[in-house]
Amino acid sequence: MPMAETPLLTAPSRASGEPDRALIEFGPMPEDQGSAEHARPALAVGTEVDVRTGYDRSWAPGFQVAEVTDEGYRLERTSDRTTLPAVFAFDDVRRHRSSFWWV
Repeated sequence: MPMAETPLLTAPSRASGEPDRALIEFGPMPEDQGSAEHARPALAVGTEVDVRTGYDRSWAPGFQVAEVTDEGYRLERTSDRTTLPAVFAFDDVRRHRSSFWWV
């Protein structure tokens, strides 16, 4: 089959009277549409969470959500109820998971 006749390189058929359209259209990617809130469900204030560490990117337990902002979560340490000064990105916070596989 000659290269011009391969399915990937042929133009789509159009109805008569329909205007010509570009073969490639540019627009926002689905993941770019909407804010980060729509990308994943928000954790409610008071939810026990794990946070990704900056050192080796492992998960550290012992926190809970103190506030939900447009940029991410403000967290509170459960040991002393201190609110941390940083806002953590949505992807760096997850619902707390038990470290025991059978629980």
